[in-house]
Amino acid sequence: MKQITQQKWLRYGLFIALVLNGIELELLGLTANNLSFKEAFALILTISLLGIYLTPFAAAIFYLSKKFHMNLNVIIVSCLSGLYISGFLASCGNHLVGQFWSYIIPSKDALKLWGDALTAPIVEEPIKASSAILVITLFPRLTLKEKLVVALLSGMGFQLTEDIRYLIQAKSIDSLVPTAIERISTAVTSHWVHTAIFTIGAYLLLKGSNLFSKQQQIFWLLSPLVLHFIWNSPVTSIPGMTVLLGTLILLIFGDLFQKINTLDDDVLF
Repeated sequence: MKQITQQKWLRYGLFIALVLNGIELELLGLTANNLSFKEAFALILTISLLGIYLTPFAAAIFYLSKKFHMNLNVIIVSCLSGLYISGFLASCGNHLVGQFWSYIIPSKDALKLWGDALTAPIVEEPIKASSAILVITLFPRLTLKEKLVVALLSGMGFQLTEDIRYLIQAKSIDSLVPTAIERISTAVTSHWVHTAIFTIGAYLLLKGSNLFSKQQQIFWLLSPLVLHFIWNSPVTSIPGMTVLLGTLILLIFGDLFQKINTLDDDVLF
């Protein structure tokens, strides 16, 4: 019993430390470019445009939280995890793996074309899932339906911080709105849905669940990795490819959600 209590507090301590570190790094990122008042004001106004996709997402989460009878604390902790844990860890991971590929791939042109595709999926998906699973370990009695919502929030938190980072790195004030519109245009099929699918697949495999076939669980684990790889590759320059990829990921998520939604409310894994 004492050991269980120690493990619980270690998880709490790890979560708090990661969140505090993430808050510091994310806020420092806002000041890294030494923006003038005019530039900072324009950035804040442009960030508010992200509410175009955040508002319907928040409404959907509110509906699901009521439907699944979720505790507000779970929602808050999941949001903190997505916003302040996965973002900075993925940034570090992308840098390290990017350095690895620079040694393996001698051609700078090939690295420029394929570097993001080879790096982001294998770094970001496991990290986003890990931040979601960390939250799940803090609330061990969550049902599988609630765990799906945790994964959705973790993915959306990462997505929001990534979009803000893109806006911060915009070349000029004039490019802020076009950058925001570009990010908004792909938001419906972005990190939130990839994270939800990958996390459920990884979690069920880790728990040795027999709710779904092993092949189904592996498919949920691998499909976001493959689609994320293709999304970051030069293949997306083919007309209609982004629409095809978005359609596929939403169909996979729809099937996953339907399967989980039909389970009894007390199913844990």
